[in-house]
Amino acid sequence: MARRATSDMQAGEPIELDLNRLRGELGQLPRKQRQLANVLLEKPEVFAFGTLDTIEGLLAVSGITVIRFAKRLGFSGFQALQAAVRRTYLERSGFQIPAASIAARQDQSDLLGATLRQHRTNLSSALDNLQVDELKNVARLIRRASRVLVCGSGSAAIVAQLLVRLLRHVGLRGEFVDQTGIDEVIAVHDLEPDDIVIGIGFWLSFASVMRTLRLAKRFGAQTVAIVGSPVSPMSALADHTLHAPAQGAALSFSSVGAVAVVECLIAALADQDRDYVAKDREDLHELYVEEDLIVSSWDGRKR
Repeated sequence: MARRATSDMQAGEPIELDLNRLRGELGQLPRKQRQLANVLLEKPEVFAFGTLDTIEGLLAVSGITVIRFAKRLGFSGFQALQAAVRRTYLERSGFQIPAASIAARQDQSDLLGATLRQHRTNLSSALDNLQVDELKNVARLIRRASRVLVCGSGSAAIVAQLLVRLLRHVGLRGEFVDQTGIDEVIAVHDLEPDDIVIGIGFWLSFASVMRTLRLAKRFGAQTVAIVGSPVSPMSALADHTLHAPAQGAALSFSSVGAVAVVECLIAALADQDRDYVAKDREDLHELYVEEDLIVSSWDGRKR
């Protein structure tokens, strides 16, 4: 069910899943392993970017069952299976496997170096693949919108809140949608067609963000997804999609690409009203000074 490693990897270690063979052998697997196989085939991002504890909790299986499943597929354990699933997932998503990702798997003792290399790769990929015309279209929609709602769960919520904060610097107001169900419904129930909802996600697409985008579509609002994968389910609910590679090294995800895309979006918004943004920046600086909020860098006194 797996293709074996080439000479630059550890001898005999599988690097890629044979998905067609896995589908053909589903009926031969024990019940719990068949459940794992179905999830692997239908929602590969769970295996590619989730932890062993996450899979245990989501599927109500033991860690031993997951490890046995990995060995059944020809892998030494869960981490080896995850590396192969991630590689296959990225390739089928249209991403080239970054050298930094391979280095991180080969040399776990240099996670800091691998993370720095991966950040450079993500940032370069995010900016190289950014569709400028699409970015400008999204910026125009935001400028025209009566309400701008921004949502994200998990670590992506931090990037969502950053976007809300940065909108104030270009003369706009955004609302961060709390993903707790009741507050989420209250926020979106009166959306109108000239409103816009922006969902932010990395590799995993959380149900709460999907629900917010789905409700936005139901009420006719414009929807935007900023996602770490071009095959993210969030894209199916978005009128406009901006890709921000989220491959991690020390962690399973990285927010660097998403932050870069958000700042590029803010730049596109600033470009549409330069005079206002310049005046607003000047007014803010004067207010900082009046309220004595700035510590002078010329003050060399040690405290």
